[in-house]
Order: sequence, then C-alpha cells, then structure tokens
Amino acid sequence: MILETADAELHRDLLFQGFSVLTMHYILDKSKPLQTPVNDLQSAREALRRAGLYHNNHPTKVIALSEYEEVNLLVAKIVTEHLAAAVQPTRSPRGRMNPLSEEQEAKLAALQLSAHIMYKTLNRTEHFTFAEYALGRVRFFNLYEARAQKLIAENPITKLIPSSWIDTSKARLRKSYSIGNIFVGCGLTNQHLLRNTIANYQLLGTPYSVLIAGLDADNIEAQFRNAAPGLFTETSDCRLAFAKLNVLHAEFYQQICAEIEGLDYASVYRPGE
Repeated sequence: MILETADAELHRDLLFQGFSVLTMHYILDKSKPLQTPVNDLQSAREALRRAGLYHNNHPTKVIALSEYEEVNLLVAKIVTEHLAAAVQPTRSPRGRMNPLSEEQEAKLAALQLSAHIMYKTLNRTEHFTFAEYALGRVRFFNLYEARAQKLIAENPITKLIPSSWIDTSKARLRKSYSIGNIFVGCGLTNQHLLRNTIANYQLLGTPYSVLIAGLDADNIEAQFRNAAPGLFTETSDCRLAFAKLNVLHAEFYQQICAEIEGLDYASVYRPGE
C-alpha cells in the first residue's frame, strides 16, 4: 500500500490488517498550480525496491493511493518497466504488440506481481504510452466512479419510482412521467453520479431533467459539452441545466424549488467528497 504521509490513521489500520505500507515522500513544486509533486523517478524506484517490489518471493500487489495522480502514475510506470524488462515483449513492424511466446508467458507467470493504481480525474487510461507493456498486470481504479456505480446499482430508477407507474407486461412506463435529478455541488463524486444516472436512469419516451448547481457549474458544463455534445441537442430526451449558485444563498433554494415544481419524481444528490 502506498499512502500519503498525512494518512497516519489509515497507515496504522492497514498495518493491523497485515498489509505492508509504504509512505512516499516527495517535494511539491510550488511554482505550479495545486503544488504538483516533482516526479523523482530514481527516489521512487528506490523506495519501492526497499519495500520489496523486486523480491518476487510471494504474490505481491502494489496499491497506490496517493492523492496526487502524478505519484500514482509514477508507481504504475515503475511497475510496468519492471514487467517489461523481465518479459521483454516486442512490437510488430506496424507498431502493434506481438503475442507472447511460451517462454515469455512463463516469465510473466513467474512474476507474482500486479499493481492497482488509483486515479481521480482521468476517465480512460488506455492512452498511456506504457500501458501495453504492463501486460494486464497494472490496473486502474477510480473511487468516485466505484461509489457512483455502487449507488446506482443498488438503487435503480425502477426501485425509486412508484411500482404503479410500471407496466410490467410491456416493460415500460404506463405513461410519460417527468423525472428529474438535482446535483448539489460539482465535486468528483457528483460528476460520476451524473454520468451514471444519464446512462442508467433514462427511460424510453420519458423526458429526463438534470440540474447541476454549484460554484463550479460553468467549468463542468464546458467539460460535458466537449465530452458529450449529443446530450445538448434539441432531439435529446435529456435536458441538462447548469446553475452557478452558492448553497448559502436563498437564490439556491429558490432555484431548487422551481426545478422540482412540475416534476412527477425528483432525486437530490448531495454526497460528501
């Protein structure tokens, strides 16, 4: 487990559960926004070496939980380099990875090593230049996405709306209802909840309204318009509205009440980060 220096309580808890815990020390570059950590590849390699990354005495999983994605990706790069150096995969003249030979497969199997890398803002990881050389042993996970998927899976829209609305013989609603979702705040949890509700909570022939309210609403709207322009067309059944509002102002509550009026059903999301 790779943690921050400030995660003392989690450090003790993981040690108690039998995990080996490595605390990464790094320098913050204060000249960059958000104090980006300096990527000291040599120091990171040495820290992982001391933690037993290269021993291969028993199955080892490296789990990077740093709050800085730069640190987590650095760990992913080091583990990938170690795997690639041991197996030595090759590329075809067209740049594609060649299938592993029996000897290479045996070397990969002998490496009892895998890595699980946490990321926050990245939605896809296939574009990393080193990803192919990881040979499936380096995987990425997003805690915010996992929380959103768990909540949506445990609370499908058919569970939340009245059962009398559903015509089970035809697997559809008895009529067109107005269904809306209101997201209070534009943090990472709500952003992933928004994506998941759009994908899982829309019902055929039913208008679907979404209000995203928060101080960072303008930036989130720009991201969504760039990533999913089809949601903003006149033919889309999904209506997205972004409102730059402060939750401490009366205007915020007035906007929420106005949004709920006229809806047959509404959900309000206010998760903690």
